[in-house]
Amino acid sequence: MRCASGVTIGTFGSSFFAGLGLGTLFLAHIPDAQGRIHILKLGLTTSYLVLLLIVFVNVKLTLTYVMIFVFGFLDPVRLNLGFIYSSEAFKDKHSPVMGSLMLSFDALTYIITVIYFSQISNEWRPLFYFYLILAAIPVLISYSLPESPRYLMSKRLYIKARQSFNKIATINQKNELCPQTEKFQQELDYLQVP
Repeated sequence: MRCASGVTIGTFGSSFFAGLGLGTLFLAHIPDAQGRIHILKLGLTTSYLVLLLIVFVNVKLTLTYVMIFVFGFLDPVRLNLGFIYSSEAFKDKHSPVMGSLMLSFDALTYIITVIYFSQISNEWRPLFYFYLILAAIPVLISYSLPESPRYLMSKRLYIKARQSFNKIATINQKNELCPQTEKFQQELDYLQVP
């Protein structure tokens, strides 16, 4: 790729951003209807598999463009839905900090990339191996997470929301909610509607 034309190199970015635009258009509403965690797992896993293909499978340039397009298409799931899930999974006082940290770590990849290529090496594979290891972490973690309790409450699925909160409480080594004595405010409001 060092001898490739500017058009060839530019098409990588164009493929990604075309996928990002279409992914934002077509994928943004699905987690509101289908739930957060299943779509997040699917998006993270598929993005990771596409990243593996880009790094390890030597294919024609056109197929690489397609894979980069798919990676961009799934980016709204990885970033936007990841942000929404993380803000819903934490207490209100912690969610802005957690969301900001998540987006800051994502932005840090660009800073690391610039420093790597300007100061360390022009060889891209070691950097991508490092990123593959980092990208595996949220994929693996996502399979241990419950559905977003706030999403479940918005759908009036209070029993499932309580189960989700209890799974989070267990992970955090806190006491579980008692269904007989502890109700959600939305649940109480819903029960009082004539």
